[in-house]
Amino acid sequence: ASLLASPNHSRALSALTLAASASSEAPDDALFSRFFEARTDRYRALLDAALLLSDRGDFAKAAELLREALSLLTDEATPYERLAEIEFLSDDPAAAADAIRQAALRRPDRAETFLRFANQTAQSPDPRPAIAALSLYLQASPRDQSALLDLARLQVFAALDADADATLARLVEQSDDPDTARAAALDLLISLQRWDAAAPLADALQSSPSPAVRLAVGTLRLAQGRDADAIDAFEAAIERSAHPLED
Repeated sequence: ASLLASPNHSRALSALTLAASASSEAPDDALFSRFFEARTDRYRALLDAALLLSDRGDFAKAAELLREALSLLTDEATPYERLAEIEFLSDDPAAAADAIRQAALRRPDRAETFLRFANQTAQSPDPRPAIAALSLYLQASPRDQSALLDLARLQVFAALDADADATLARLVEQSDDPDTARAAALDLLISLQRWDAAAPLADALQSSPSPAVRLAVGTLRLAQGRDADAIDAFEAAIERSAHPLED
């Protein structure tokens, strides 16, 4: 306990971590009080304690400490990004989305902040933070096809199939080259094994001159049990590959 009052921040933080790990229950508030009392940089202390609590799964308390830290230094963007992650983990998506917006307001590249946060959280078991960030990014860059495809993929992971279908429909509708957009959407849906959603796209693309698209159509037809149609699509792909300049 005496180490909690050490003027050496790293030692005090290590002592707090050990004390918190010694119990399966939530750390005593008195531990944090002793830790904070001895810190000259309360902002840093709050951030580190919030990270410790987040790692232990106490997201509500971690969010509380982060909000206090941000009241001390409001111009920093990174803590808002961390707060957004924690708010999602504590099942408060509205607060998380607001934290992402606050982070973006504090960076010169606002749209890129949303995109960066989405990329950082895309591999999380919970896809909601990345979905929210991509949705905000797409408000600023609505025609970014790569972002739309990523959003649709994450929506499928989150079991938001109707939202994913709407995102892919948006991709096609606003594209200058609808068939290329349909082909990209088809590839995504096939990779996610969403055969029924992919079927209308394959129907629209079955006469495509692209060998890659014909192969994708053939793959879908096999999954649908339409072997004869699959063979036709594969043969067309081979023919197009052998004579790529023919109409």
